[in-house]
Amino acid sequence: MNNKQPHFPDHLKKTILDYVSSDSIDKQEISYMAYSILDNYSSADTLCICTSERSYITAAVLSSCLNGPKLLFPHAISDHALSEIGKETDISAYLVSPKENLITGNRSFTPDENETSREDITFAPYNSFFLKLYTSGTSGKPKGNSKSFMNIFSEALFHARTHSLSEKNTFISTVPPYHIYGFLFSIVLPLICGCVPSDKTPVFPEEIIGALQNNSDSVFISIPVHYRMIQDKQIDTTKISVAFSSSAPLPDSVSNTLYNKSKLKIHEIFGSTETGGISYKCAADNSDEWNPFRNVLIKAIDKVLYVKSDFLHESLEKTEDDFYITNDLIEMTSQNGFRFLGRNDNIIKKAGKRINLSEIESIIKTHPLVHDCKVAPIPAYQGKDYQIGCIVSGDLGFETLQSFLHQKLEPHQQPQKLLIQKNIPKNKMGKILITDIIKLLTNQV
Repeated sequence: MNNKQPHFPDHLKKTILDYVSSDSIDKQEISYMAYSILDNYSSADTLCICTSERSYITAAVLSSCLNGPKLLFPHAISDHALSEIGKETDISAYLVSPKENLITGNRSFTPDENETSREDITFAPYNSFFLKLYTSGTSGKPKGNSKSFMNIFSEALFHARTHSLSEKNTFISTVPPYHIYGFLFSIVLPLICGCVPSDKTPVFPEEIIGALQNNSDSVFISIPVHYRMIQDKQIDTTKISVAFSSSAPLPDSVSNTLYNKSKLKIHEIFGSTETGGISYKCAADNSDEWNPFRNVLIKAIDKVLYVKSDFLHESLEKTEDDFYITNDLIEMTSQNGFRFLGRNDNIIKKAGKRINLSEIESIIKTHPLVHDCKVAPIPAYQGKDYQIGCIVSGDLGFETLQSFLHQKLEPHQQPQKLLIQKNIPKNKMGKILITDIIKLLTNQV
């Protein structure tokens, strides 16, 4: 772990300098936009990213590396979200694309793509503040997470080296580029491999299959909801170098179906915006264990996961030996791997008993007709106790589900509020927001 490294590594400098001096027309256009940003904003400025076009975001990243403005990624591109963020951050300008025109105003900025050059190229300190990513959060108010250049680039370099990725690869992402997973894998990873990012984000099954079939040496970056959509399709995996999944749990049934039908092995990434990536697993290898990345140290104290790596920002509160305490509960295995047990903040007290909501979810998901479920704590009207609420999607009736719950759950684990519907609401990243679930359950008649 080297949080004090002040300078960009020479190999990374070379990659960036090769990129901005390339003869490729696409790379030249991105470089010209980066220089345009540098002509207008310095390292004292903050540029808020209000576009999903990867070429524009890549230009912003390049400009920041070359001692340009710091970057800010809002959790949503809306007047309300930007207003809330603006109350705590001094935003110099909003980076926009003329194609999307997501926001307008005298502080919106579109970089110029016309030819220009720059001789005074300097790099920002490698361990300095690079960007802030806001997350919508699954249970609370959106918050900003700071990252240094080293936090972001060291993780991208790890994946590039682990999977032997290079300029020959094509990056196909179904994930928006303004969340940590989409940003790291569809912006930074292509950049350090010397690739031009794709501004296309396929989301429908036909679009995804078409993108995979029409490209070779593909790096496929997706989320469980999209893997579920294509699990019954025939996929030519000889054109795919590696497939990733993150942001939400990938059901083993989906992973196994894709492997059995098309031999597609999916590398599922476990981590968070705060920690960066921590570990991976591949259900096709018949393992339910998470394997820590080689450059990540973990330990468990009272089943709580502790993490130490170069992906952690120095502003995070850590232990004396530099470990960050997560809200994840794990069980260590003999090979330094671990099994995920649930979230520490998924434990509530009810009538004096500690109840693990993740455990209830796991039990409910064992029913063959249940597709998905989410258990949530519902604040009681009086006192500090909670009711247990549960929303289920599946092909079973209310009485069948209740009978199953009475057989499998202890009396203190029984949900007081129960709802069955076709789908459980999720955000664009495929995450279930607790606030939405509580709202649905408390609005029941």
